[in-house]
Amino acid sequence: MNNSIQINKTDSRYFGANAIDWKVTNPISREQVFREEAELIEKFSPFIITAFISHHDIQSIATFTSFGYEFIESRLLVEREMDDANISFNLFPYEFIEITEKSQLNKIRELFEHFQFDDRFSIDPKIDKKLGQQRNFYFLEQSLKRKHEYIYMLQNSITHEISGFRSFKISPGYEASLLVSGIIEKPGEDIRELINLFELEKLSDMNIRRVKAVISITNTDEINRYIAKYGYTISGSKIVLRKMVKQ
Repeated sequence: MNNSIQINKTDSRYFGANAIDWKVTNPISREQVFREEAELIEKFSPFIITAFISHHDIQSIATFTSFGYEFIESRLLVEREMDDANISFNLFPYEFIEITEKSQLNKIRELFEHFQFDDRFSIDPKIDKKLGQQRNFYFLEQSLKRKHEYIYMLQNSITHEISGFRSFKISPGYEASLLVSGIIEKPGEDIRELINLFELEKLSDMNIRRVKAVISITNTDEINRYIAKYGYTISGSKIVLRKMVKQ
């Protein structure tokens, strides 16, 4: 099978129009793209189609770009095996607080325009920047409703300032997938590293056996940190291409 085509339900609900994810697993011909794209546009009337293709599949990348798909992101898939030892750090005065109520999440909402993101919708020049960023908050709202998803915020226990957040999902087999994160930079402090350390600590407390994450290749600091410092290994890489569909 060459690919998997499906509606991204969360993005479709947020944007109020169908968003299609096209995951290409093997080289695909021009004839297949032409036929399958026409079928999915007729069936779903999407406003956007996003193709996820391995970096190694040059043929498919060239095929999709010839049909008007544009590059939007290059990403690494990384993972880490968690050992049996408890992970603990002294990160005073910061604390990682679980968000379990909407009133807590509203504190994040109030600061949302100050957070930095590097996800594909936040950096896409054809998507309104504020709309792309607010998509991340919509993801947090959905995580708050879901049993196996968790949200934590990074807060200074002395000043009570919030500097970041992280959400993740726990799957069967004690496997965690890191989801959305955002930071507010502070002079002289590496907020992203604080979040990375706290997330490892929390996942260790939950007896997680494996952690998976997706990192944008433009985020070199995060790549170096995850691989060189925290022991993650690269499990794959993807090119993300997208096409805005005229209605």
